[in-house]
Amino acid sequence: MTRESPDPGSGPPLRTTVRWTLAGMAWGGGLFAAVSIYRSLASGEPLLAQLNPIALFTVIGATVGGLVGPMAGAVVRRRRGR
Repeated sequence: MTRESPDPGSGPPLRTTVRWTLAGMAWGGGLFAAVSIYRSLASGEPLLAQLNPIALFTVIGATVGGLVGPMAGAVVRRRRGR
């Protein structure tokens, strides 16, 4: 994971990309899980009856977050002037 980019001008080091990907997955999965749990509790049904939809939306959130994370990292790097 400490491998640098082959061309210095081609993009961020691999470590930075992996870090932003994992951060995006954590934020996206956590956000989708929280919203799913809230909606499950608001519906009045038992939480265990809604376990499959909660898990599905958590996986979807982690996937979307993992894809958006590196793009957000690029925006942050560009705004900081790196």
